[in-house]
Amino acid sequence: MNFDPNQTRRRIQNLFFVLTCSYGVMTLGLLWWGAWQGDTLLAREDNPRLVEAELRIQRGRIVDTNNIVLAENGGTVARQTRLYLNTDIEPVVGYYSLRYGTAGVEESLDTILRGDITDEQQEVRRSLLHEPQVGQDVRLSLDLELQAAVVDSMGDETGAAIVLLLSRGGNEQIALVRAMVSLPTYDPNQLNSNFEQLVVDESAPLLNRATQAQYQPGEIISPFLFALEPELLNRLSHENIDLTNTELATRWTREDLLAAWEIWGFNESPAFSLPVADITPPSAADISSIERAISGESTLLMTPLQLALATSALARDGTLPQPRLVTAVQDEGEWVNYGVALTPTAPIIDSAVAEAVQQTMWQATSTGETEYLVYTASVQAGTNQFNHWLIGLVPAQAPRYVVIFIYENNSATVQWDTINQTIDRLADS
Repeated sequence: MNFDPNQTRRRIQNLFFVLTCSYGVMTLGLLWWGAWQGDTLLAREDNPRLVEAELRIQRGRIVDTNNIVLAENGGTVARQTRLYLNTDIEPVVGYYSLRYGTAGVEESLDTILRGDITDEQQEVRRSLLHEPQVGQDVRLSLDLELQAAVVDSMGDETGAAIVLLLSRGGNEQIALVRAMVSLPTYDPNQLNSNFEQLVVDESAPLLNRATQAQYQPGEIISPFLFALEPELLNRLSHENIDLTNTELATRWTREDLLAAWEIWGFNESPAFSLPVADITPPSAADISSIERAISGESTLLMTPLQLALATSALARDGTLPQPRLVTAVQDEGEWVNYGVALTPTAPIIDSAVAEAVQQTMWQATSTGETEYLVYTASVQAGTNQFNHWLIGLVPAQAPRYVVIFIYENNSATVQWDTINQTIDRLADS
């Protein structure tokens, strides 16, 4: 067999060329993914390092106004778990899930609860010293005992309820959320097991009906409309409201009704710490009948939160308050007041008119211990289906609390015994 050194040399050169090209391509690939696409790789949701880091985060606690713990972390240092101590607070507190994300307060205050650092030097220090990521505690205005009482007042019905405490921030009106209920609800401790079923559940337990569900108001809207017509208000009583509605319909145009809707804040989503309904301002074309619209039986809708805020204006001096759910954040062991800057608002109506609406349109009633004002209305929501509204002002003189209930089905009956117990609790607080 003849040995050709030139052929052997060519083969070695070819092999060297192929290996050089291969290593060159590998080098370029490493540079591409390491230098230019490194951040993209790190940010991928399936990055095991991110998952491990997320599992080690010690989220802050969520507590009620009396510092009763509503949500806290458990588990081990390497694998933290989120624990919810009472399901009556859903869907306000919401949930935290590595698989399904966040909702409620867990979502809106996620960066605070996680302890995310915006200071690069502090972030580098924590990384170098391998310090655990620890979030800050958050305090809500909710009163857990009152929340449980309101849940009992709803019974087994579908609907929502809100209790607001009227307060002041300097010269501005504030409405502290003492209770916010949406039924049916869910157990956030079982979220990972039940999430797929909850999403398709026709009763929509993941929906916060208090802030996101929109309802026809029915005659519950009447106090707000007549507050803008003092002349008719003077001739009004609960018994002749249908007759007066008819007269108002002859005076107002569709544009007048839309203006009233805007004045009371029904055509926009209120600024709040939780997700609210995505509201599109109505137009005159949306109102097919001015008579039905003034009676609250049209396409003009509202959420319980919107109604609660408008009622708060009637309960005080005619000024729409700003709702507040989150009141404080713990920073280095000290509670620090938390809240967005208050936006000055002018009164919608004169305080004397607000008082006249209370005296004329609300019915005075008593639990036996506490006198309060109540206004109720029902509105057809479908074939043989009715929603039932209840507005309460507690106490009857100089109200400090606004109570809203909405029952979604025609079989619902107002649970007066348990509601009166809730009213007495408010009067004593």
